[in-house]
Amino acid sequence: MALEAFPTWAGPSRSLWTIAFAELSVPEHFMSCCAFTPSRCHIDLAALRRNFARLGEPGSIMPVIKSDAYGHGLLPVARALDEAGARRFAVGTVCEGVALREAGLGQVIVPLMGAISREDWQAAAAHDLTPLITDFEDIEKAAACCPADRSFRVALKCETGMNRLGFSAEELPAALESLRRFPRLAPVLALSHLACADMPDETAYTQAQVERFASMCAVLREAFPDLARSLGNSAGALGLSGTSISPKSVFAVISSRSRSFLPSSSSISP
Repeated sequence: MALEAFPTWAGPSRSLWTIAFAELSVPEHFMSCCAFTPSRCHIDLAALRRNFARLGEPGSIMPVIKSDAYGHGLLPVARALDEAGARRFAVGTVCEGVALREAGLGQVIVPLMGAISREDWQAAAAHDLTPLITDFEDIEKAAACCPADRSFRVALKCETGMNRLGFSAEELPAALESLRRFPRLAPVLALSHLACADMPDETAYTQAQVERFASMCAVLREAFPDLARSLGNSAGALGLSGTSISPKSVFAVISSRSRSFLPSSSSISP
């Protein structure tokens, strides 16, 4: 769909936009190519590295750099965090994880959307990614793509109150039984997500999630003693104290919304 030129004014009662769109034949499904307000974003990678260091020990943090690092540039951001000591990355898709591998990055890489297709599962296994397993069907699909010469590392998603994806506490025994059928599947990480850690009035709900996740991880660690755990998102990592869940999952760039809940002692810079 293209508009070659605006039509001529038809009188003072009709605006330019009214005339322009009146002349368009818009299909039922289309993609807008509107670019009325182009933007330019300047990324300070030095500030990114400083903020990452201020969040804690690098091994306890898993930067989330999905969606092209939230538009900040997947590879430049990943390389900057690699220089700062990051040992894990969370991305959105398997394709993003493959891009990091092809760029030479060797961290543990967790695609948070898991694998969408058989091709995704195969690519995740071939590139040593650690995709999410969120349900019983995922266990079967991952097992079907295990490499012949090594284990296939996976992450287990636990539902603790976000009500989005993952195994419930009641499903864990059956999930463990299913995993035992596939010894080459190697769960190395359990993770969940805080639903409202950025809402000061919901502290009780957040604490209930922390306790539920700790209880679920205790069950999982009976089968997988070395299982790492990840729960705290940006708001949780910045605003909660007294929890020992790690690695924390934090966004590569702290948004303005998260900064409004920073502790007064925080030294995070924009």
